[in-house]
Amino acid sequence: MGPNIKCVPGAYWDFYDHYVALTELSMKEILIKCGFHVEVCTERFLPYSMSQGRTYPIWLLRSYLAFPPIWPAFGKQFLLVASKL
Repeated sequence: MGPNIKCVPGAYWDFYDHYVALTELSMKEILIKCGFHVEVCTERFLPYSMSQGRTYPIWLLRSYLAFPPIWPAFGKQFLLVASKL
């Protein structure tokens, strides 16, 4: 999981450790080249604000995660699930 440069182009660079622009596709390519099998590749998963320390009520987070159709509207981070071949 990580911020998707396609979804937060300007805000992505606000953190000192964000010096490589990543998308779900570039990360997927890296994982495949390193011998992993990508099982899940989601362009928009969690809102970007989730990574900035804001605390959300657990019921709200559970509701959001239980309803994937809403992820494209609010998601700004990608999600990849991979396993070693």
